[in-house]
Amino acid sequence: AITTLKPRQIITGKLGSSIVQMGVFFSAITPCLAFTYLLRGIDLPTIALLLAYLFFWSLGLSMIGIFLATLTRRRFAHVFLSVAFVGGLLWLFVTAIFGVSFPIIQASYSYIGSPGFWLAVLIAATFYITFFALAYFAAAGMITFSSENRSTPLRICMLVQAAAIVGWMAYAWIESNYIMAPVTMLAMIGLVYWYVMGAMLTAEKPGMSQRVKRRLPQSMLGRMFFSWLNPGPASGYMFIVANATAMAIICFIGTLISDTAPKAVRLGPNTDEMLYLLILGWAYLGAYLGIGLLVIRLLRKVAVCTTLACGLIHFLLLLGGFGIPYAIKSMSMTLRDVDYTFLQITDPIFSLYHVANGGGFLDTQKLLLIIPAAALCVLLANMPGVIRALRVVREAAPKRVLEDEL
Repeated sequence: AITTLKPRQIITGKLGSSIVQMGVFFSAITPCLAFTYLLRGIDLPTIALLLAYLFFWSLGLSMIGIFLATLTRRRFAHVFLSVAFVGGLLWLFVTAIFGVSFPIIQASYSYIGSPGFWLAVLIAATFYITFFALAYFAAAGMITFSSENRSTPLRICMLVQAAAIVGWMAYAWIESNYIMAPVTMLAMIGLVYWYVMGAMLTAEKPGMSQRVKRRLPQSMLGRMFFSWLNPGPASGYMFIVANATAMAIICFIGTLISDTAPKAVRLGPNTDEMLYLLILGWAYLGAYLGIGLLVIRLLRKVAVCTTLACGLIHFLLLLGGFGIPYAIKSMSMTLRDVDYTFLQITDPIFSLYHVANGGGFLDTQKLLLIIPAAALCVLLANMPGVIRALRVVREAAPKRVLEDEL
């Protein structure tokens, strides 16, 4: 509250202290690994790779720990997060040993000449950097003042990460002779990714401070394309809907190209089924995030909703849409053995699975009528908040503020 350090400098300082501690441990570990080379048990490239892997693995986990520390200021929540994080670290420790270290040691230096290994390293580095940047800006935003713009850097990181996902899936799609599996995988990853990101963005506090308004885009073109990067739950909801729509269009174009490619192997849903899945996935995403935003907006009129509480609301809505119909179906003697009933229309998992496995034509048509209609109604219910967010224009800075900045 009183330091002249910026939030990003504080986060960078925490990371710097972690790097110093890692340097102390590395000074003890490296001579031991070098001694194993003298015993002819391991080669130098493997030692260097393991040290680099250990460094970046530890640095990423340190960033996650710093991010978890900024989520809440309540003592009992810190205790819960700390215990959960320690449990996760123990599991990752075992995974790092048996899942990565042993295979690398057993393969020795032969992996260096493998193109697949370096491709996997490049893919892992891409997502490591994007997730690291996302956690870094999120942690810095959580400890900054509420009058600052916390959201725009996060949304830019999301755009870059989504572009990386599309790029690598496109590479896998081209290398596999345009089969449908990468397109289907992209649609599934996009649905999960944008739902998780949407749960974060719709949890933001409404309204913008005067400091943020002074930095809004001024031109009509800038407001048209960059207003979705402005902070606020309503603009965040439309940001997610726009990105999900773009990813659905990309997946559908990939499906059409796979159908017309002469060497393509048909593995997965056909064009019509893929179109149905994309429409239903988009509708479920927009409906659940929109309903969650409406519930959060109502609760904020009578109580304080933190970021964790808003995320919990989204999770409970999705859990209710899945669990309640499943519980009723399991308790019913007549519906227990039925593969799919319209009681499960609120369940996106079973509904999409039913359509993907060639569900009945009438069932698919009813789902295509009900779910998108409900999503459009939810979208229209959120439009007043979106319009209010778009009508916010740039404000000129007062003379005293300009003098202070100078």
